[in-house]
Amino acid sequence: MVEVEKYELENLSEYTAVTLPIIPGRCSNRLSQIANQKKGERRKCKKRVICLVSILLIGALFLGSCGCIKESKKEEKEETPLGKMEIPSNWKWYESEEGGFKIRYPENWREWEQITLSGKELLFIIFPPDLDPFTICVHSEKSKSNYEAAQNFIKNGPKLYSNFQCEEFTNFTLDNVPAIKMISAFEYKHPMNESKEMHCRRLCILAQKGQKQYTLQYNWAPDNINETSEGFEYYLKQVNQMVSSFRFL
Repeated sequence: MVEVEKYELENLSEYTAVTLPIIPGRCSNRLSQIANQKKGERRKCKKRVICLVSILLIGALFLGSCGCIKESKKEEKEETPLGKMEIPSNWKWYESEEGGFKIRYPENWREWEQITLSGKELLFIIFPPDLDPFTICVHSEKSKSNYEAAQNFIKNGPKLYSNFQCEEFTNFTLDNVPAIKMISAFEYKHPMNESKEMHCRRLCILAQKGQKQYTLQYNWAPDNINETSEGFEYYLKQVNQMVSSFRFL
């Protein structure tokens, strides 16, 4: 487990790509190795950027759950449960006793180390092959209800991001526990290059169990995915299967 006090923008410069060694050989082999080195550096840099962006986005969501902005309760939409979805037999299980949950995920996806933020938030990140992140954040201090936290984030979104849009806001059920499901789209500045705008589309599910608040989040941005994929929908079925497999301990 990695202990992290907090993430601040002025510290982002510390996250640099690791240089890979080049083995001496023929000129053609050396050129190939250099190309592979650069590719590896870009992938490592992307992974760090995506991890940081995920943490920053979750931080913004909890800004709403802490009640930074209040909004009157609107009429709730109908519940949209996923139901029991068939899960491939070769999928792996991840279980966190500290987080109080377990979840299945594709065998070719990679786990990121469990991170503790300020001693109160437990962050778990799973990466598909091309680095789009699926994150689970467990907050140990329950504050507002799922509905209030989600509404506050939607209200605060236009102040935090450019072109913020809420595409879906519905009641949901996560392992028989009432939850809120949101899909939003927005633009934000690249954490390592403020002159660059990144477009993000995000699925977010909020639930509370006991004294813990859970946030399941799937992000898609063009920089994170190969050019031949279909964008946000590319992993959506797998993400829905993962959510369907989620169990509280």
